[in-house]
Amino acid sequence: MANKLNLINYTEELIDVIDMQDSCIINSVEVDSENFNEEIDLQQFLQTINMESLFETLKAANVTYRSLPYITNADLTEAIPHLGLRAEFRSKLVTWRKTELGVDNEPSKVQLWIDNNDDTSPSSSFINNKNDLKTLINSSPKGRDIIKYAAESQKLTCQQREDIVNIIIKDVIYKNTVLYPNDFQKLTAEICSS
Repeated sequence: MANKLNLINYTEELIDVIDMQDSCIINSVEVDSENFNEEIDLQQFLQTINMESLFETLKAANVTYRSLPYITNADLTEAIPHLGLRAEFRSKLVTWRKTELGVDNEPSKVQLWIDNNDDTSPSSSFINNKNDLKTLINSSPKGRDIIKYAAESQKLTCQQREDIVNIIIKDVIYKNTVLYPNDFQKLTAEICSS
């Protein structure tokens, strides 16, 4: 049994499916040019990001090329049920928005951190224990100098306060110390009261 070869020929008005063996038109469909162009644009976009397999899924969810800049994570969850494909598509969509449209509507890491941490910090936070802060400051030569100066003069200069902040920041970065929003308030109050 020989395979039949069909050719699809399309113009802005018609899509013709042509039987190559008999050289006749098997099917001819009028095209709604606006929707047709949207589908072509969506297909081309999916080809550029190597995700052509999502075309029917996105089409079934009424996603168009024109709607891509406005799609939210919730929309993607509804449109693409498979987590792996959804995550890959989302990543490529975000990159496309940034490079092609200059749109960066992703929340910053800082905003995500604030959203994910409420104002109450667990007791494991190092700021809850004043001795831990003093130990942290004593762990660096500059910190020991600051403590010595504060003991003698009963005050801290603005530069010394900045140095204390830098010691804390280095500890947070290098040791992956967890800080919560209310830790910053406690730290500020403690540093400023010195």
